[in-house]
Amino acid sequence: MKAETWMSAQEAVAKGYATRTDTARSKEPSAFDYRLYQRPPDRMAALADARGWTQSGAAVTAERQRAADIHAACQMVGRSDRATAFIAEGKSLRDVTAILQTERVSAEEIHTRPATKFDQPSALDRSVAEINARFDANHLVRGVR
Repeated sequence: MKAETWMSAQEAVAKGYATRTDTARSKEPSAFDYRLYQRPPDRMAALADARGWTQSGAAVTAERQRAADIHAACQMVGRSDRATAFIAEGKSLRDVTAILQTERVSAEEIHTRPATKFDQPSALDRSVAEINARFDANHLVRGVR
């Protein structure tokens, strides 16, 4: 997902990303700072500049770094699937790490909580296990297996 590919509608059809193009006039592009991408098409970057949709270079760099840091934090705990939502919600790296740590502690507590009577096999479970063990033992002795 780190690589970017920009193409026209005709190129998308030719490469198999789309099945056809529409002859209707395209809609107005969304108000978006296309400079947030690594390599936006020149015409999209120029449109963003002309319409005042762009951020300063420092803001773009900071946003890219925030996104990269959040992706790295999520990946370290095996939760890469959460990164996009955190970024879209505008969470800071500090917020993300706090959330991930809380979730991890909660998950560990579930797996390390003291056993209760409901965690133990019931009398029925134990009886079935005994019968199955005797059945298996009898069949092994006779060589049925």
